[in-house]
Amino acid sequence: MKKTRRATEQIIRILREADTGLRTEGICRRRSISSQSFYRWKSKYGGMDLKEAQRLRDLEKENSEPKKLLADQLLKTKALEIALEKTSEPGAPARGCGEGPVRAVAFRESRLPVAGDQPLDAPLSPKPEGKRLLEPEIVRLPGEHPTLGYKKISAKLRSLGYRANKRLVQRVRREEGLQVPPRRPRRRRQGLCAGLPRKALRRNRVRAWGLVSDYAQRGGKLRAFDLIDECARQRHCIHADRAIKASDALALLQEAIREHGAPECIRSGNGPELIAKAIQGWLAENGIKALCIDPGRPWRNGYAESFNGRFRAAT
Repeated sequence: MKKTRRATEQIIRILREADTGLRTEGICRRRSISSQSFYRWKSKYGGMDLKEAQRLRDLEKENSEPKKLLADQLLKTKALEIALEKTSEPGAPARGCGEGPVRAVAFRESRLPVAGDQPLDAPLSPKPEGKRLLEPEIVRLPGEHPTLGYKKISAKLRSLGYRANKRLVQRVRREEGLQVPPRRPRRRRQGLCAGLPRKALRRNRVRAWGLVSDYAQRGGKLRAFDLIDECARQRHCIHADRAIKASDALALLQEAIREHGAPECIRSGNGPELIAKAIQGWLAENGIKALCIDPGRPWRNGYAESFNGRFRAAT
């Protein structure tokens, strides 16, 4: 299985799901992680909030630079010691008498710092001011738009006034582990499906309706009702409210019929608002067939579910 590097913020959010009472096995299965990774993250980041995790990551990043400089210096020192030992071996030709050791020493000495070079303990040159301000925005935006890739994040940064290079955005996202997993190829049906008893060959033959549920940022539930034509892929109605009852759905359906005409069939899920007796009776009186999919099989109402997914991602 391909390994995915996750950002610290993503790990904290996964650990918080366990605090809400969800089982560890369910979290690991839904997030496609192993239980070993979950408990390893819990031992390292357990009890931390996002600010503390960000501070820990900054400290680790700051400590990595001195370690690299120290390793480079030790490597140069060891190489010089080896070169000097070769020249001091018994029987080794003196300088000027042989070219092998002299060439080796000259090669090693050319890599040592000379007068005028920047000392090793000097502070690193600071990043340009634009990059220093841009990198926090690159890390922040995926939290608000987790489904966008580096190209769309670059476009959003340019719309905010930053001079964002998409290659820079891609590099920073890779370093922070913020890549979006590639979209899997869509699986096509292999033959006729029992969930589509009426194929929409023309307009107003089959319409599909559904409900989208979500929660507002300040709390409280939000619901959206939509009605689409399966043949034309056209949205005839969309309505959002705190609550949508069967009477509301029926009123929206009647308004859409007055504007676009009556369909032959309406495909729907098994929500109580869509299979209420008042709606079923009204459809029967007006000669409109109701096609209710099997419970627990939303893919049989594929056109409405596809629209609902795109609508949820856009809003």
